[in-house]
Amino acid sequence: MQNNVVETLIGAAVIAIAGVFLFFAYGTSENGDVNQGYRITARVSNAAGLSSGTDVRIAGVKVGTVVDSKLDKETFEAVLTLNIDRKVKLAEDTSMSCGIESLLGGNYVVIQPGAGLEAELGGEPVFLGEGDQISLATGCLELGSLIGQLVFGTGEAAGKK
Repeated sequence: MQNNVVETLIGAAVIAIAGVFLFFAYGTSENGDVNQGYRITARVSNAAGLSSGTDVRIAGVKVGTVVDSKLDKETFEAVLTLNIDRKVKLAEDTSMSCGIESLLGGNYVVIQPGAGLEAELGGEPVFLGEGDQISLATGCLELGSLIGQLVFGTGEAAGKK
């Protein structure tokens, strides 16, 4: 009888510790902060390496994540949905491109904040809001094809020699 009580207490302790780890993991994964931002979209010709959960950065600092990527079946462009921190206000002339983590790592989204052309012309700057689209977006480069072009001299690089 005493053996069953000890085993039950040890099992309860293991379950409690597992619960603490799950709570910690959920809290630090930023899944709980999805509603703390606003969503904008961007259309790119190539979204290689960008998927749900990919970082969105400004000057190397994370300001959001990619929450969705899908194919527009009419234009064959990738449509990225980005969740941006509400504290970060992006002007309408903001641009987006892809950054390469490392030779072995993946890509991330680079946001280059715009200057607010309206403000330069004497007006109030217009900021992107929920559901708006970044109009200046550049697709990702595929590292494998770039290396192939350099090594084997194929593609557009070969025609420019």
